[in-house]
Amino acid sequence: MRYGLFCLLLLTTGLAAEPAAEARKAIEALYARADRACEKWDVDGVYRDCRGDYIFTSTSGDRRNLEALRKRRREAAGKLDKVRASSRIVGFQMSGSRATVQVRSHFEAEYKDWMPGRPSKFRSEELDQDLWVRGPKGWQSVTSDGLWVSHQAGAKTTERRAGYVRLVREDGHPTAMEVAIATFVAPGGLTVDLVGAVHMAEKDYYKQLNREFTGYQAVLYELIAPHEGERLIPQAGDETDNPLSATQVYLTNLLGFTFQLSEVDYRPSNFVHADLSPEELLNSMTKRGESAKTMVAQLLHESLKNSTDVDPADAMALNYSMASIMVRGATPRDRLILRRVLASSFKQVEKMTAALSGPHGSTLIQVRNQAALAVMKREVKRGRKRLAIFYGAAHLPDLETRLLKQGFTKQGMRYLKAWDLRKP
Repeated sequence: MRYGLFCLLLLTTGLAAEPAAEARKAIEALYARADRACEKWDVDGVYRDCRGDYIFTSTSGDRRNLEALRKRRREAAGKLDKVRASSRIVGFQMSGSRATVQVRSHFEAEYKDWMPGRPSKFRSEELDQDLWVRGPKGWQSVTSDGLWVSHQAGAKTTERRAGYVRLVREDGHPTAMEVAIATFVAPGGLTVDLVGAVHMAEKDYYKQLNREFTGYQAVLYELIAPHEGERLIPQAGDETDNPLSATQVYLTNLLGFTFQLSEVDYRPSNFVHADLSPEELLNSMTKRGESAKTMVAQLLHESLKNSTDVDPADAMALNYSMASIMVRGATPRDRLILRRVLASSFKQVEKMTAALSGPHGSTLIQVRNQAALAVMKREVKRGRKRLAIFYGAAHLPDLETRLLKQGFTKQGMRYLKAWDLRKP
């Protein structure tokens, strides 16, 4: 009986692994074919294995469909020559008929017309995350998200990395603000997802989060609250307990969104409080000489430095309407402009977070992150292997750095739409 069970396990393990290995080999061949087409400036060949509704989103949030991508590549064909292209799969995960692939791509060419005596080469290195789906026509690519890119044109090099918050633009117009879920894996199979939170958003965003949270053994969440007593379950109404939260609620209503505490279901037993108590927060801020006033001043200073991200027409319209908004409330048009202006600021969350982080970090970000990771360590000791850290998006860059230092590897990012910027 044991021998028969052992043989069955061997057979089922082989059968489970074989399709994934075959799928990876098949998709590698498709990337190689696209690379050869790229070198020949065969634009249709480059996108031969993309589905008709294929969408690419760059690291900066620019979203393009197949028609726009083909147009850009044809325009480049008139400027570049001697093309070399290669792609290499660096991450592969398969679930049923879907495969999520991280691919590292290299592209280089020479400008046809360039200034004499200066370097004439263009080089690009990219890391993209592609979603492939197997259908009647075989494997086809459906979406691609740019995670990192480095361009070198002549002697100038530019580098961009996808952030935890991205402002999506289509045809130059903002259409959505999206927040990331990033997956990190440690040796031994421990998986931790950093789940970005925004405290005001569309109702559908929070519904999706509630569905996501059912797949974790522990969801570590932020909330400044005492550690003693019964398990904490944040509820609607708690948000008005202090002036900061009351301000958030007012802004939520002004923008026509819903508030996090009203929509996220904190009742499931896998939710675990992973934050400072009020006393710990106050003691840490006092020790570091921090105050709400100084932190707000730092954030405003950084926000103004990046005000060029706001569309001038939106800024002018908002400036004109602000007085009536404060007195009479926001019209649907005002609400849409407010969303776009604030989404442009949210995109700078990582730069604004850095403004709070002195040489020894800050209480609001680094010290609270340390508390979250301490709870993570405790939950891992209890045998939990699949965890989420559900914290504000501003916390995630520092949490990523800390996880990487602990030996985790980053295995992918995906985005959920938090704000719709096309309708009020």
